[in-house]
Amino acid sequence: FDGKVPPPGPREDLDRAPLEACRPAPDATGAPLERCQFKVALNEVMELARSGNVSFATTAPFRTRKTDLDACARAVNVCLQTVRALTTLMQPFLPFSFAKCAELLRLDAEAARAWSSATEELPAGHRLNPARILFKKLDPAELFGD
Repeated sequence: FDGKVPPPGPREDLDRAPLEACRPAPDATGAPLERCQFKVALNEVMELARSGNVSFATTAPFRTRKTDLDACARAVNVCLQTVRALTTLMQPFLPFSFAKCAELLRLDAEAARAWSSATEELPAGHRLNPARILFKKLDPAELFGD
């Protein structure tokens, strides 16, 4: 999409579900953080990440990009909105990954750090920096030997 957030188009139920999962995430993560329940808070962040992965696998924008560009645009838009929320929510746990994500999404410092902005959607046409892999896939052979 030329390095920009694609338009959301008319969202379907499949698109709305992951976005609805993002809405309570700042409170669901922030409340346990305030009580120093770090494991509970991190679990909330990971649950949102899992939800985003399910959405990505279900909508399969890597397939629809050749057959239905509008469906692909909706799926990529929803994934980017989920990553937007995760970027802010991961900050207390993964500060270096937070910084990389904020850079990729081209979030200014205030927007990236403001907890209340986590669910503010990136507008269509928002320019993104070139994608790159943030997390290396763990190879069991490397971790545990052959």
